[in-house]
Amino acid sequence: MTRYVLRRILWGILLLILVSALTFVLFRILPTAEPARLRAGQNASPRVIAELRVDLGLNKPLITQFWLYMKGLFLHGELGYSYHSGASVRSLIFNRLPATLSLTIGAMVIWMAIGLPIGILSALRRRSRADRASMGSRCCSSPRPNTGSA
Repeated sequence: MTRYVLRRILWGILLLILVSALTFVLFRILPTAEPARLRAGQNASPRVIAELRVDLGLNKPLITQFWLYMKGLFLHGELGYSYHSGASVRSLIFNRLPATLSLTIGAMVIWMAIGLPIGILSALRRRSRADRASMGSRCCSSPRPNTGSA
């Protein structure tokens, strides 16, 4: 059991790294998402954008940029800085955490208020129309028997 849990954790970490790499590359490929241009604003001169590219480390190779990002993330828990506001991403997340938690708890309450009774009804009246409707199965016709002939 320990090996299973350990293997799942390692696969989860690998998946996070792959998703981070894909997001990182896509963000750099899209022309409208160039970080220096986002930080500089719409009316910035090419010189200001070039200076920002150097300040942000965007003049380095893509693999080096990704390595520095992942190193900061895993070793220091640093999520980076917003290209729009320049604020720490960690502080932006923590500032919005109360609203996120209230939405999550509200959704959980609604899910429990609707899902639990439907699940109980489905368990009590197996194979009824209500059971099939709650499971998304065909509710208006009975299941076809398997005749075994092909």
